[in-house]
Amino acid sequence: MTLFSPHRPSPPLYPYVSGYWRVSDRVGAYRGRPIDTAPRPGAVLTVNIGRPNRSSDGDLTPMLSLLGVQTQARSWRSDVDTDFIMALLTPLGLARLFPGCASGVANSLVDVGSVVGDRVAATLLNDASARPDSLAAALDGWLLARLAAVGATGSIDLFEAASRELTYASRVSVAAETLGVTRRHLSRLVKEHLGIGPKELSDLHRLDRSLSAVQAGCEGGAGFSDQAHQIREWRRRLRTTPGRYARGGRSPLAETFGGADPSVTYYL
Repeated sequence: MTLFSPHRPSPPLYPYVSGYWRVSDRVGAYRGRPIDTAPRPGAVLTVNIGRPNRSSDGDLTPMLSLLGVQTQARSWRSDVDTDFIMALLTPLGLARLFPGCASGVANSLVDVGSVVGDRVAATLLNDASARPDSLAAALDGWLLARLAAVGATGSIDLFEAASRELTYASRVSVAAETLGVTRRHLSRLVKEHLGIGPKELSDLHRLDRSLSAVQAGCEGGAGFSDQAHQIREWRRRLRTTPGRYARGGRSPLAETFGGADPSVTYYL
């Protein structure tokens, strides 16, 4: 099996899931190497059927984990027998599939059992373990069941519109005016569903586009007020600068990941 295998989710999940990625390194080719992932304006649901990675503090990650919206790069280490599938959730996906948990998962990695209950979490783990060659189908079934079981909150439609506006908004005030709400209302809305504020969400979208452009060999300065602004944001969130990153090149993991699907940026 190749290291990265992308899979499309079921069409009804398109608004909520950017894609599935099977990551298999059973022989431990990356054992012990630092693995850096970029902050992204969404969450990551991971199902392990092999040995989980370790977080930067050395602890094993849960077998079934939810990584909330991250505002800084994170570091991991893998071991032998690495094998998992991750679902890259959109902001709407986090809000709709895991309502009410945003403040507890922002900039955190949590055991899904602590969010949805151990019994519900076990249905996904057991299904994934029973059919390791059909992990995308296992995720489809579980996430579709979540959509059916979890009622949409009254503010989800407005949040969906806000999420779209903030993807490319030049200022939060402009997004609020377009939506017909106050900035304070917009701030409460986004924090309720993501655990971060609207400006930070907009900043993460811009950074994601910038990183994708630099990985593709472009400058990636679109949306920043000037080059100094871009450099400050990169240093703050990625611990590097666009120039240094471009000269050093992306990691072998990022090369492999981007080669499988250049439309998605995650590994540094």
